[in-house]
Amino acid sequence: MNIYESNQLNKIREWEKEEPLVVSQAIGSATKPVSWIANKIVPQKAIQGALAGFNSVAKALTDENDILRDANVSSINELRTKDLQVSDKLANNIHNWAIGIAGTAGGVAGFFGLPGMVADIPTIITFALRTIHKIGLCYGYKTTTQGITFLFTL
Repeated sequence: MNIYESNQLNKIREWEKEEPLVVSQAIGSATKPVSWIANKIVPQKAIQGALAGFNSVAKALTDENDILRDANVSSINELRTKDLQVSDKLANNIHNWAIGIAGTAGGVAGFFGLPGMVADIPTIITFALRTIHKIGLCYGYKTTTQGITFLFTL
């Protein structure tokens, strides 16, 4: 393990010890009634179907070429053995792009009010799933249908 990897491991251990922020706890408490109502009204199969659809679109939007180019590798699997710092840099770029897209989408949706929000929710879910796929690629891992199916059945 090199110095960078050791430092990252220490940061992860410190992060695991942190308590959730009060704001996060408050948001969780505030959204519980909405989640409860949604779970009672919307069938689980419909939620799973929607998520599977969003995931299919996210996968279609997930391009490997920029990762291959920026990492200077010929296959995604090579990133599993590359320096962690390379993968972290790639993932940070994906993260920054995702924040920009989410902010832009939220601003556009807000401009159009309730109809914009109706369109924004599936868009944000799709781009969040795309971000998950892209960050996995940064570390040498492609998502599998089995793993995503498991995620949706929790």
